[in-house]
Amino acid sequence: MKKFFVFAAFALAAAVSCTKEIAPQQESQAVPAGFKELTLRAVCDVESKASLDGVKVVWEVGEEVAVYADDASKAQKFIVVAVDGSSVVISGTVPEGAASFTAVYPYAAAKGNNSGDVTVSVSGEQNVGASVLDSEALASVAYFESAEAQGKFCNAVALLKFTVGVDGVKKVKFSPDNSGKLSGNELVSKDGENLVIDAGKLKGESVVVSCEGGFAKNTPYYAAVIPSAYDGFYASCYTPDGIKLRISANTGTFARNAIVDMGNVSDGAPMVDGIRNAEDLTTFLDNASRYEETDVVKVLNDIDLTDVVISQALSFKGTLDGQNYSFKNWTSDGHSSLIRALWGKIVNLKIDQSCNFSLQNTYSCYICDTVKYTGSLEGIVNNATAQKFTDQISGLHFGYLCRISYGQMKDCINNGDINIDIPAATGNIWVGGLAAFFNSGTADREKAGLPIEGVVNCKNTGDIDIQIEGTSKHIYLGGVVGGTTAAAYASKSNRGVLDGCVNEGSISYKISTNGDGTYANVGGVTGFVFGSIKNCTNRGAVSYENAYDDVNTTRPAVGGVAACVLYSVEGCKNYGDVSITGTFGAAGSLAQGAGIHTNPSFGGVVGQAGCNTNADADEAGAYFKDCENHGKLVAKINMKDTNKTNNFAGGVVGFTCAPVSGCLNDGAVDVVTKSYSPYVAGVVGKLFNSAEDCTNKGNVVLDVVLTSASEANRSLSNSFAGGVVGDQNQAGFLLKGLVNTGNVEMKGGFGSVLRYTAGCVGRCNAKLSEISGCTNSGSIKAATSAANRVGGIGGMLNTLVLKDCHNTGNIEAVMNDAQASSGGFSGFITCGGEGIEVSGNSTAGTVSASGAQGYSALFCGGIGNTSQTWDDCTVAGSLTAAETIGAGYLLGGTINIKDNSSYVTNVGTVKPFKIANDASINGVTISAGDIPDKMAGYINPVYTINWNVEL
Repeated sequence: MKKFFVFAAFALAAAVSCTKEIAPQQESQAVPAGFKELTLRAVCDVESKASLDGVKVVWEVGEEVAVYADDASKAQKFIVVAVDGSSVVISGTVPEGAASFTAVYPYAAAKGNNSGDVTVSVSGEQNVGASVLDSEALASVAYFESAEAQGKFCNAVALLKFTVGVDGVKKVKFSPDNSGKLSGNELVSKDGENLVIDAGKLKGESVVVSCEGGFAKNTPYYAAVIPSAYDGFYASCYTPDGIKLRISANTGTFARNAIVDMGNVSDGAPMVDGIRNAEDLTTFLDNASRYEETDVVKVLNDIDLTDVVISQALSFKGTLDGQNYSFKNWTSDGHSSLIRALWGKIVNLKIDQSCNFSLQNTYSCYICDTVKYTGSLEGIVNNATAQKFTDQISGLHFGYLCRISYGQMKDCINNGDINIDIPAATGNIWVGGLAAFFNSGTADREKAGLPIEGVVNCKNTGDIDIQIEGTSKHIYLGGVVGGTTAAAYASKSNRGVLDGCVNEGSISYKISTNGDGTYANVGGVTGFVFGSIKNCTNRGAVSYENAYDDVNTTRPAVGGVAACVLYSVEGCKNYGDVSITGTFGAAGSLAQGAGIHTNPSFGGVVGQAGCNTNADADEAGAYFKDCENHGKLVAKINMKDTNKTNNFAGGVVGFTCAPVSGCLNDGAVDVVTKSYSPYVAGVVGKLFNSAEDCTNKGNVVLDVVLTSASEANRSLSNSFAGGVVGDQNQAGFLLKGLVNTGNVEMKGGFGSVLRYTAGCVGRCNAKLSEISGCTNSGSIKAATSAANRVGGIGGMLNTLVLKDCHNTGNIEAVMNDAQASSGGFSGFITCGGEGIEVSGNSTAGTVSASGAQGYSALFCGGIGNTSQTWDDCTVAGSLTAAETIGAGYLLGGTINIKDNSSYVTNVGTVKPFKIANDASINGVTISAGDIPDKMAGYINPVYTINWNVEL
């Protein structure tokens, strides 16, 4: 330990006494191999001598010093062997060949070395004992250019001087005001004769100075702190009866060797720890920035705020516990929330329905503007309703509780309605019942060991209605939160998560005639999530509407639970009806924060989800699983003539790049569209991944309302309708365990474009490794003037393996095109010239094929340019086909066979194809004599089929 002497003048930390002290002779210890003994001599920082009221710290023989040899990262322990006036001698061992040295006192303060830049620790817990400062906190550093050179120990700290004016105080705490740090590690380097201190970027470390016997009244004491710049800091004095007295200091810099006089730290006003009335609330808000993390302020009654003007607190680190009391008769314009920046917690507080709030341009909220990454809102309930907002705005961020949360909102409820009717908006609109937007999975939050679930078990029951008459910008609308900020798009570490949230209010967004918009994201729980959403439920109606033939919105996404989720979706359920009416166009490129796909996407649970197909590799782990939709999805869609834009609609999800599993839909899906290429299904409209163990029980209707040749010419593309999946067009994935019991119908359509309609998957055109274990019992119908490809399992299947799939549903198709084909199992089977295996499948429903031309069969309507092997399949049921239709039991016919090519299909090569004895074509039951002539309706002459069939 350092010794303390009383002199007329005092040196800050490293000056020494004028007395001579020499270590007694001791037995020499064995020097380790490769090491040598070394003695270093140094003086103390004479220039650090500053008056500390006659108290002087000196060195003591036997103290330990850390010595780093050259660039070594590990320090050697040296001992003080002599003290003589201003000189000190230290001795120890160092590696042989070491040339330069860096010493840190005390030994425990040394934390590392990098080429002479040493890391030194300043303790945050300092005990002055019977003295006036803790000498162990007074770190100093000396540099030795050689073993013979004399070093100089220079202080690596500054001092805070303070007095206490009341008896019995045993603890004083100094805290930075969200900037700089008073304790912890600092980097010390040498610049000529000077030390340079770098405190790093961490924030918030405090220093607590304790005196077990209690600080003597009006006696100066000192705290050692890291030299640094501060936006502000404050001192807390804890009195014997527990009252906290706090004083603040302004922005300033603590220079090395400098002393900053804080004066009497017990001279501050007492901090309110209970709010009994409006006056207490005002006092609390005036002093809120002085509270510490451990401070708890409790609301002790319902607080009447009649005629009280809230003066917003800039920040708050502690806990405000409402104890389920209410603020009543509070009038606010939304720009004067309680707290601007919440670093701590607000819990169990209610806003009474008697409160009167109004929405303002740019932003409005009532609890806090920003929940910082360490902050949280828990158990907050809003029962007030905001006044209707009708003025034109440049943009709007609105949520009853907060504008943006980087921390957590948990168990919060909004019961207030939101009604916005404006002529136009030139900026983005973010609106949620609880918060405008959130971004909680930040790197800071993860680094602090806090969960990235940012919105947990929150609920909205209020109705939210937004109407815009003219032009608008991006819209992010949800019952609980508007969405995740676009800034969160930057990295995986910035993903926020919604967990267990519920919406019961109706969510409505409408653009009136002559209004145009850009990206729109409308969801029951949330509009847009860069991260993930799980276990969330929507029970309210969700609607999006613009003038059907007049308004152009770039890319809307609409979902019962969420409009757009850029990562994973799990365990979400929708019970509300989702309706979309509008005229849309697509963007030329995907803007940041716009979503996953440029095309309109609608879903009973989520509009679009997963990850962008061009996303970074760390996005590849996204998934979509265990979600349910029980509401109706109804869409009436028109695409601009100049836009060749697709649209996606699914009972569960419209579009996703993530694997889908365990999902269920039993709501009706009804889409009327005038578009380039619609994708519609009971579960997934458009899929770029696998789908497993998904079920659809709802009826699916796709009505493609092209009515003229001119419309067909600008929309010459395909349409897709499936009971489970509309279209899968990505290689290397599975379709497994898909079950459809709902009816699927394709209507409308003009021209020769293809229309794919099926019970399980409308089209699978990706050379998948396998389609297996899929079943359909729903009726499948396609009555359009286009080229229909219709099947019980698939409208078109392009895959290497098809097995263990079964259809018992009835098939009805109108066929008036050479490309048209229908079958009880599949409308068309091909594999792009590669071999295909079909085994263990069956079909038992009726097939009805009317029209002028096409191909139909109980099993497969048509095959293309491919070598195929069909094995161990069973066919039953009846086929009714017009005379102009190529009709067969197993195959309707070959389609698009090139004259200069020869392809072979082997049927039943291992196990024969089985045809039920009562199977029939046009009322005539099959007989042995029909094999092989009636197995296929039409075969191109260059196409060879080897039949192995038994009755």
